[in-house]
Order: sequence, then structure tokens, then C-alpha cells
Amino acid sequence: MIIISHFTAALNDSRESTFLTKVELRFNIAHCYDIAGDLDRAAIEYRNILTDHSVQLTSSLQAQILRQLGWLCYREECPPAQRPQKIFEAENYLIQSKELEPNCGKTYYYLGRCYGELQDRAHDAFVYYSMFKFHILYFITRHSIDKSEADADTWCSIGVLYQQQSQPMDALQAFICAVQSDREHSAAWTDLGRLYEVNCQFSDALHCFKKALKCQPG
Repeated sequence: MIIISHFTAALNDSRESTFLTKVELRFNIAHCYDIAGDLDRAAIEYRNILTDHSVQLTSSLQAQILRQLGWLCYREECPPAQRPQKIFEAENYLIQSKELEPNCGKTYYYLGRCYGELQDRAHDAFVYYSMFKFHILYFITRHSIDKSEADADTWCSIGVLYQQQSQPMDALQAFICAVQSDREHSAAWTDLGRLYEVNCQFSDALHCFKKALKCQPG
């Protein structure tokens, strides 16, 4: 990747970068491997930073690294029998990250995803998704930032969890946020349509189902 070569050149330069410290450059290199799907290489790079006692990590950067390692564990492919262990590893990293940076919504979302796969932790999944939702809404209203931290998939997950908890108005709000985030999100339109349907708002339901069909590829 070209961007990795640029980060590596800056890292190997004897001079300090104007914008990023050496350890921040290393984090960005690891993150490039992460988003490119090279999870093994990304994990190695992240762990090398954590175990390098010659560098001084800020609590924020350490929290970011732990959060990404947790998300890596969650996404790592493995046999079904090993899945609970991977979820456990992800949880450990994410809990450490949360302790260092308790106001990061992504950590709550990732924990929600982890617990959502475990039948006996469904309530915990709902709690963390809800905390993520309120984190987003708080900063939207208090700091006037956009909703980019919460994508349509996230809002859909929150909406489904609210439905399971028999909270239709909260589910409605989440599904609306989902379709506002991505007007072409077929699953969000479908979920919104079903919610309208069970509440006998058939005209609105039909509109949503038509939108869902229109958004489906092919």
C-alpha cells in the first residue's frame, strides 16, 4: 500500500514528523494493515507498540490500540468451537480500552457486538448498544457533530435490540437514524417497514418495503 510506504518513510526519517510522533506513525501503519484486511500483520504491529517499553504511550493511544486489538479478535476467522475464546479475548481488550477511555462510543459498540453473539449476554449487548446510542446522541446535541461515528448498520442493530426489549418508539428512532445515515440501506428500510406493519401503520410500512426492494442490488 502506498500510504504505508509514506508512513514508513516518515518513521525511518531521523527527524521528528511535524504532525505525528514516531509511535503515532507506528499506530497508523498498523491501522492501515487493519483496514486493508491483513489482520495478522495488524495484530503484530499493534502488540509490538504495546510491548515496546522504550516508548511512552498516552492513555488515549493505548486505549485506541487495545480497542483495535479487541475488534481484530472479534473479526478473526476461526472454527466455531474456538469462537467463544475469541469473543473472550476481544472482551478483555475492549474492557481495558473502556477503562482508559470511558467516553469512547466505539468501544461500547464493539462490546455490544461481542455480547450479541453470546446467548447468555444478550442483556449486556443491549446495555452497551444503548450506551453507544446515548453517547452519539449526547455529542450530536451538545457538540453539534455529525453522526458519522454511527453508521446505518449500527443504528439497525440498536433498533433490533430495542424491538426485542419491547421499546417500539426507541426502535423507530434508531431505524430512522439508519435510513437517514444511508438512504440505500435495504435492511434498515425493511426493519422500519416491519415496525410500522406490527403497529398497523400499513401505508408507511408499504412505503418502506418499496424502498427496501428498490435498494436491493440486482
